[in-house]
Parts: sequence; C-alpha cells; structure tokens
Amino acid sequence: MLLPAGYHRPHETHTLVVLLFQSFLVRISLSRAWELVLLLDRILYSGEFNIPSQIHQTVEKYKRKLRHLRYLSPKQPFSITNKIPRDLPKLLELDSIAQSTWGCAAQHLPSDGSCLNLVIEEPFPINEVPTSRAIPQELRSREVILHLLQYDAEVFPFMGDGRVAKGYIGDKSRLICCKIVDKDEAETFETLQRLGSVSYRICNLLLPPFLLPTGQFLITMPHYGQDLSMVTGPRLHGTAIHTITRQLLEAVQFLHTHNLYHLDIKPQNLALAGNSTDLTVIDLGWMMDCEPGFGFTHAAGTSGWVSPEVQRWHDYYENNDCADKDDEPPSPYYPGKPDVWAIGKVIVYLIDRDGAEPLEPVRLRAFAEWLMLPDPIRRPNINHALAHFDKMFPPESYKSPPALCA
Repeated sequence: MLLPAGYHRPHETHTLVVLLFQSFLVRISLSRAWELVLLLDRILYSGEFNIPSQIHQTVEKYKRKLRHLRYLSPKQPFSITNKIPRDLPKLLELDSIAQSTWGCAAQHLPSDGSCLNLVIEEPFPINEVPTSRAIPQELRSREVILHLLQYDAEVFPFMGDGRVAKGYIGDKSRLICCKIVDKDEAETFETLQRLGSVSYRICNLLLPPFLLPTGQFLITMPHYGQDLSMVTGPRLHGTAIHTITRQLLEAVQFLHTHNLYHLDIKPQNLALAGNSTDLTVIDLGWMMDCEPGFGFTHAAGTSGWVSPEVQRWHDYYENNDCADKDDEPPSPYYPGKPDVWAIGKVIVYLIDRDGAEPLEPVRLRAFAEWLMLPDPIRRPNINHALAHFDKMFPPESYKSPPALCA
C-alpha cells in the first residue's frame, strides 16, 4: 500500500514532534515504533535533550511513573514550527500502556517533523475530569494519583467501572480497591473500623479517607477477591454455601448489634478470597444507622434484590413523578428485616447457580425461604435466623475459615 509523503511504516525511521506540558517542543528521530512510556523516558532522561527543570519537577511529583501522565495525539495533521502553539487542535487520548508511537504517527499523522504528533499532559484535576465519557475517570484524576503515590500505591489505568478501581500498594501482589464516596459512607467506614468490623467479615480501610476538592472522599481497601456473581458452580459444592451463609449471617448480626443496616446485600457486594469460601461484605454505600423501631420512608438498595416492603418504595418512585405523586406512599419499614430477606435471596441465588451441588439443598432452600417470608412481621430477625441456622446445620459439621484481615 502506498503512503502519502510524510507517512511511515512502524519499522521505518520517522521523526515525531512531542509537546511536553504545553511548554517545550521536542523533535525526535526513531528507527522503529516505541512504547509511549519508553519514548518519554528517553526524552526526559537520556541526556539527548535539554529539558527545562520545571518539566523535571512536574514529572518527579509522579515519582517517575510516567504511565500516570496523559498521552494525546491530534485527530488531524497539525502543522507546527519551533513555537509553542497557543491553541491545540482536538486531541485523541492514547493508552500509555498498550499503544506505541505507531498510534501517533505512520498512517495516522505525518511523521517527518512537520506536524505535531504527541502531547504529554498531567492528569486532569478532579474538577476538570470530562463528564461526557461512558466510564467516569475521577479515579484517574491528578489528586487521586498523587495521593496514592505517597503510599506507594496506584490504580491500574483504564480498569474498573469508574466508581471502583483495582490497584496495588507496595508489593504488586498486594491488591487494593479504591472508591470515591460521599461523606456519610466515609464516616461509616471509620465507625466500623473503631468497632473492629474486620473480625466480622466487613470490609475495612487500608488508608485514612482522603478529602477531595469535590467534597467527596477517596477510600482505599484491600481487594477481597471475586464477588459472588463471578463464582462458578464447582466452587459451590458440598458445604460451601453453608459456610458462606453462616459467615454472612454472622456479619449482618454484627452490624445489627450496633444498629447498622447494610440494605444492599446482593452477590455483587459479597466477595470470596481466592479459591476459598472466606467471605467479606463489601460496598457500604447504602448502609444506615438508626435506633430500633425507626421506620424508613424511602427506597434503598438495588431494585430486584430488596425485600417486598422496600421494593414497594422503588416501584412507588418509578411509577410516580417525584414532584407530583398521585399514589399513596407505602408504609414505613424497619431496616433490619430487609437485610434478613436479602440473605435468603443470596442463598437461593447460590443454590440455583449452574453446577452448584450443595449438601442438603432442600433444607437449605427451606431455610432461605423462611428468611424471605413476604410479611416482615413473620420474618425472623438476624439473631433468630443465625440461631436457627446453627440448629439446622451445626457449625461442627463444616469448617468456617477465619475472617480475612488486611
């Protein structure tokens, strides 16, 4: 295939024009395609270029972990001289890990030194992160990256759903999860930490909550493993579901003892460590604290995974405009019984997983259905549920692993 003048194949010698932090231009000749991070490392540290000290100071903030910077390329050829352009063209974001200089040269842009090929920038401040992207990028913001680097921690680029991201701290084998939460959820984590929740299979913090300019908080937790929605049938043989159930009952009993209610118990919010049955309750975004007898008058949790009395509030808000509701609102509900119902729902979900072969599935399902009685008055509380489970399935008949600590 013939290429227009100025365009090159990745194995041919080509010259790129690189703009560093909108303050310094570099022209560099390459005999092959380079990974973007390695290219920047060469520009900064090879001694071939007289890089201004302020650029080195900017990079040092990121502890020379150049993958955290933003790599961009013009969408269309943009002619350039030796002057810093005042207005940049529209830019494409490049993957600093996966892409090479082939992504900003060759067939995409001329690579003969006449056009701008690559732009290097710091990550967006969190207040300037574009909101138009399908996946939010707040966890890749400047403040988050710089804060985590203080602890030798980082999140993996372009991984996660934007709300939660995986990463590591120190040794790369020590995985973490980071999440941006509101003030209430950050305070919930701190309260649970003081109560010693880690001993009761509740997720805990590795680092103190970090206040962001948005008024939100960055929280950092251990990575507790796969959530139950990812666990396949072969891991649910024998007494595995019994073990998981008892740990979940124990964790919720701990919460209820302290007048705390999860209100969003579902497979995606329960994790198993490695290939074990060691359970941890994760995601405390809906957790509420209230005194016994207090009635809630709003929807909570995830529609389809909540008890009938909570689902009625979901349906009420879905079927009525919030500004002008025609229907009579549902009755208030006490939050303890919805958690018990949700445990039953999780048990049924696990029993019905493809390939699951639990012992005594009929009795196990009967226990779950008892937890899911439609009438919350007839439904057991968490203490009654745990006592009855131990009577039906004595703990000595299966081994429950110790709680996973950070």
